[in-house]
Amino acid sequence: MHSSHSCNSQSDPYLLIVDDELAVLDVTRAMACSLGWQPLLANTSEQALELFREHAEAIGHVLVDLHMPGLDGLGLARALRAIQPHVHIAVMTGDEPASAGSLGGPGLVDGVLVKPFALADLDHGFDLHARAA
Repeated sequence: MHSSHSCNSQSDPYLLIVDDELAVLDVTRAMACSLGWQPLLANTSEQALELFREHAEAIGHVLVDLHMPGLDGLGLARALRAIQPHVHIAVMTGDEPASAGSLGGPGLVDGVLVKPFALADLDHGFDLHARAA
């Protein structure tokens, strides 16, 4: 599954959401729409890389699950940064809270969201960066 779920204007900022749990993708998509994002969904790292390569210029932000089969969230973050070094990446995890700098080293991820997270958490997940690219 990889798709664009239009819920806002095509001029709204794109957010690539990556999680192997379809329910999490669906809820996060709805949250992203309500915050004015244009979500792109992938449920594997491979699909996320394919979408990112196709839309790298439009995607300014990525929200990725830390623990996924195959290439995990940190591996995906490294691959995305190799394609677009300035993309803003936040990870979501059910684990104990960690700082962004402690995950994969400084500069790999920009934020951490602990599941389950609220709408306000998603809204502030990229606070260090402006949403508009």
